[in-house]
Amino acid sequence: MSRWEVDSIEGYLNYTKSLLDVLNSISSSLSHLGHARLSLAHGLTLVENKKPLSLARKHLKAIQPTCFSSNFGKYFHTQDDIAKIVSGKDLIVREGVKEMKSIGFWVCGVFLSCLYGDAKPYTELRKIGGGFESCIVSTLDLKISENLVKKIPCVSEIKEINNFVARLVAGDEVKDDATNEFQRNLCDVGKIFDDISTEVNHLFDDVMTQRTELVDGFRLKKYQK
Repeated sequence: MSRWEVDSIEGYLNYTKSLLDVLNSISSSLSHLGHARLSLAHGLTLVENKKPLSLARKHLKAIQPTCFSSNFGKYFHTQDDIAKIVSGKDLIVREGVKEMKSIGFWVCGVFLSCLYGDAKPYTELRKIGGGFESCIVSTLDLKISENLVKKIPCVSEIKEINNFVARLVAGDEVKDDATNEFQRNLCDVGKIFDDISTEVNHLFDDVMTQRTELVDGFRLKKYQK
């Protein structure tokens, strides 16, 4: 096995390990938001059961994102690709890993920033992922970057629920049509969170499977020699 093959494998394994860490961060944030939604649902049940509004208000609180860790991305593999003259299959492998890294971290960074309500996940992962070869992606990234930096990022459905909670607890009584609308919003958000969690779990499993198959393949190759 050539030195470049070893470097390519290590680069891919390092990238996928960091990607798995990012996916875990997404799952953790989704879990936090899910618990907050359940608390709101409980508060709404108290209102529907004609319990004192003061009791329901303990649960009817705006959904707050998880606290963003200042160490986010600290242990990710950030070593720059070593400049080497390569061609053929080696060049394809290197460029493929580079493209996966830049796009993968970029997408996860944008999504995490919306979940955290903080632009830092995007900026950190964008920095780790590197630049883009595609002009279309670069243009899109510029527009997204401007919005994330200028405004506090937030999932629109969460923002709507928080606005509704503020209106709900502001008065001395809650109308039935308001609670029905709130219930529908909570159900819709719950389904969105569940669907995203399912996709994240599938992606996590796929990455783990690919890593395992790669390692097992080279172990078998070494054994056959």
